[in-house]
Formats: sequence, C-alpha cells, structure tokens
Amino acid sequence: MQPENMQQQNMQQPNMQQDLVTPYLSNVAQRLTAEGFTCGSNIQHEGNTLNLVAKKSGIELSKFGNAETFFVMSYFPSLSVEQLRGFSAWAYNYAKSIKQFPLPCGFFEVVTCYPVMLVNDLSEQVATAIRSEPATKHFGSFEFPVIKHLPSGYVYYLDNSPMWGAAYFKGFRETTQRILS
Repeated sequence: MQPENMQQQNMQQPNMQQDLVTPYLSNVAQRLTAEGFTCGSNIQHEGNTLNLVAKKSGIELSKFGNAETFFVMSYFPSLSVEQLRGFSAWAYNYAKSIKQFPLPCGFFEVVTCYPVMLVNDLSEQVATAIRSEPATKHFGSFEFPVIKHLPSGYVYYLDNSPMWGAAYFKGFRETTQRILS
C-alpha cells in the first residue's frame, strides 16, 4: 500500500465515527499499559498518522531471547483486501524499523507485530480474507493482522495456525482477544 493511500483513508474521520474510535483506543491503551506496554498516540510516520502504537520489550524464554511486541493501530472508515494487506505489511515494516535490540531478527531477537485496523464498515470479502489467508512468513518475526469492527465490537484475525508457527499463533489469538476485545 502506498503511504499516500493510507493517509487519505486515515484523514476521513467523521465526528460520528470518531466517537467510537476515541473511547475504544483509550480502553485499549489502559489494557496495554497494564500489561507493561509503552503507548503513544497520533504517531506520525511517512506522512501517516497512527492512532496508537504500543511497544513492549524483554527477555522471553519461550521466544529464545529478546522479544519486542508492537501493536500498530489505525482507523479506516472502510477497508479493502488490498488495504488490509498493505497496511499489515507497512505496520510490520514500521515495527521492525523502531525495534531497539541491535541483533537482527532470528538471532536471539524476535519481533511480533499486531497491525490493527479499526473499521466501521467491513465487507464479507475482507472478513473472510483476514480469517483465511495464510500468514506472511518472516524470519525470526511475526505479523498478525487484526481488524476491529467498532460497531459490533467483533475482532477478526487468522482462524487457523500455520504449521510453521502453530506454537505461537495460539498465543497471538489469546493476546488479541485479551487486549482488543
């Protein structure tokens, strides 16, 4: 996704829709902070505004070293499959660009990014895509896209675990439900 397209989408925030976004982000920021995340709001990157960025770092034995986890959240009035894929990849690359551990991913370092798209209008095509499209493979890092449908409160994400990451994806789904529901 071109950053310009994201910026156009992010700038379309009618007041009625903003009424759903602000209290939800406030609640999520409180949950993330309670779990040890550092949160920032209205982060500017490459001409785009990210509504909320949360980061947590530390040694995790289950991840074989240092783990840096990111929630990168942005509002979209509606979302296409192309925008879903584009924002997910863009948010993942953003998270990797701000990681602090000096070693590359896979060498005692893992990055997990939850690109979270907040939407008011969600087509069945997009809902099906996020639940069924295979996860993007990365070396020593994970990208777990999530859609939060604000009017219903429902959270959409990959339903099945890929064979190569089955041990981790169950935990990603549990974290998603705990933090974003």
